[in-house]
Amino acid sequence: MNAASYIVILGAVVFEMIGQICFKRGTASEGIQRDDDLRDFWIAVARSRWTYAGACAYGVELLLWIAALHFLPLSQAFPLLSLSYCGVAIAGRWFLKERISAQSAAGIVLITLGAACIVSGS
Repeated sequence: MNAASYIVILGAVVFEMIGQICFKRGTASEGIQRDDDLRDFWIAVARSRWTYAGACAYGVELLLWIAALHFLPLSQAFPLLSLSYCGVAIAGRWFLKERISAQSAAGIVLITLGAACIVSGS
């Protein structure tokens, strides 16, 4: 793998993280109540700037993913994109004050080790 491959995959992971955090914030925006019916919930989510920011982040991530597929075989690119699961959990902890259980932390470590195996084997 060359440096461009790493940069593109890292960018895709980062924009996946940004998108997920934005979508989560969009569902917790002002005006959205837990007891809202489904219709009111979707209207409020559709009006949230966070939702639009998340969609934009996903658009950038899509372009980076397509570039990653140009540089890497799918059998390497797809497992490396799984680092986004780790990043989203960590970003959720930092930005949303969500809890990471010991079991989740172990999963993050295992996914990261698996990605390291993919990188070292290529």
